[in-house]
Amino acid sequence: MGLLEELNKSLRNYRKNLEVERGKVTEYQKKVDDIAEIYEAMKEKKKLMTEQKKSVKTFVSENHVYWKGNLLTDDYQKPVKSGLVNSGYTTIITDIDNNLDELRNKKTEYENKILSSKGIMGSIESSINSLGNSIAKLLN
Repeated sequence: MGLLEELNKSLRNYRKNLEVERGKVTEYQKKVDDIAEIYEAMKEKKKLMTEQKKSVKTFVSENHVYWKGNLLTDDYQKPVKSGLVNSGYTTIITDIDNNLDELRNKKTEYENKILSSKGIMGSIESSINSLGNSIAKLLN
């Protein structure tokens, strides 16, 4: 009976290790899903910012029949183009792009952790199967 107890103990340890690994994979997948959701929302915000930038740029460049001269060009068009169109929106869009890149990197990192765990889990599952078989043979 000593061998049977030893095998059962090993079996429990392998099952425990397998559950720990499965828990990690579940945690990693949750992070991948959360990152994907944030990524899509941020991608949509970038699209909106790009559309707004284009809209403001078009609006600022329009000619106005009753609005001409320095007030239009110096006090309105130049500040809006340099401050909002060329700096503000561009900076925001660049920041969003940088964040999208970082999100992609993190998502890939967690996906790779999931993939790398397949070998470990496969090995543990194989050990469980072998121990179960040894126990079954002892009991028969």
